[in-house]
Amino acid sequence: MILQRIDKQVVAAISGYIFSGLFIVSLPIWVSAVIDDLAISERIGGYLGSFEIGCVAIAMLVVSRYTPVINKRKVALIGGLLSIAANIGSAIADTLIILSVMRMFVGLGLGSLLVCALSTAAATTKSQHTFAYMEASLAVAASIFYTLSALQLEMFGSSGVFITLALIQLACLPLLRLIPVEKFAVDIEPENANKVAKPRWSVICVNGLFYCGMFSFWTFVSRIGASLDISHMVVGNVLSVAFVAAVISTLSVPFLARYLGYRITVVWTVLVMAIAGFSLTHAFNLIVFAVAVIVLKFHFLLYSTMMNGMFAVSDATGRSNGYGLAFAIVGSAVGPALGGELLSYAGDGAGYGLLGWLTCLIWTLCLPVIFMLARHVDTGTRKISSVGVAANMILNTEEKI
Repeated sequence: MILQRIDKQVVAAISGYIFSGLFIVSLPIWVSAVIDDLAISERIGGYLGSFEIGCVAIAMLVVSRYTPVINKRKVALIGGLLSIAANIGSAIADTLIILSVMRMFVGLGLGSLLVCALSTAAATTKSQHTFAYMEASLAVAASIFYTLSALQLEMFGSSGVFITLALIQLACLPLLRLIPVEKFAVDIEPENANKVAKPRWSVICVNGLFYCGMFSFWTFVSRIGASLDISHMVVGNVLSVAFVAAVISTLSVPFLARYLGYRITVVWTVLVMAIAGFSLTHAFNLIVFAVAVIVLKFHFLLYSTMMNGMFAVSDATGRSNGYGLAFAIVGSAVGPALGGELLSYAGDGAGYGLLGWLTCLIWTLCLPVIFMLARHVDTGTRKISSVGVAANMILNTEEKI
């Protein structure tokens, strides 16, 4: 029964994460398409993307606060249905105002669902493995989405992208019923409540800053490709390959954490991301563009999976996972606006290079704080392992006696 319950929780967490996580995956595609369809500037397009992400963050913060008193299954289903309806509404919207309202409802619905998915994942016995499965599954779904949306984009513009999103979400909707109705992500006895680690707010804030740097230029990856005369179809294919490669990175996190430790993996990941991000924003042909996108997405999925795992290990309640991703969403909301402002200021595509320099600076400042969390988790894991070995030795000795 316990194994069956855990399996259902893993499936529920994966389904909810695919359903809600596609909003980040689709952001560069639909923002670029809306800019062309409605003839708006990159600045306005960046603000529109930030608006949706901001609505996701607001919903996450509100729902996280009241997680102990809500039915997670009902909240997830309501949020999912709201998102599907708003995506369909976005496909038929013909003005910027109507589209903005639809994206607001999408954000609110997905933010509510995302909290329920994270809470479900945090309740599994091997949370790092669960988060790895979630990220890998999202990468596969992203590959499918990019393949389908590239064709729809060529024929129907942004409407095709929004309908593709709605169809994938409809496929995930029935599995949301597997989300448990329990009110707490982790059951904690009242007498042990004061022993639970508090969220590390410095790392949570830095995680948001890290995402801000990422999406300040990643939102415009399609525009960067267009500046190199790369078609939407080719960009979609490159992104599809990138997410297929990212499946390997997400599934490798438990192995890397166990045999190399989080510290080495964190340093390697952030440094490679900085190099790839700089190369992407300074790309001068298709080869540089494609390699940079694939390497960057590979390591970004590695980073996000590691952070979820470290948050879960350092805070058994799952609060750090919720707050960490909420702040990441806030950073993701600020990023497109920041990037759009810089592009508007620089003009004629010159801002892409400046975005690369800015992101490298941001990630360099973030690395020491993230490294401190990795060291804390590595040290704590070794202590737990040592205690386990000692306990086994004692039990074996008692059995022999």
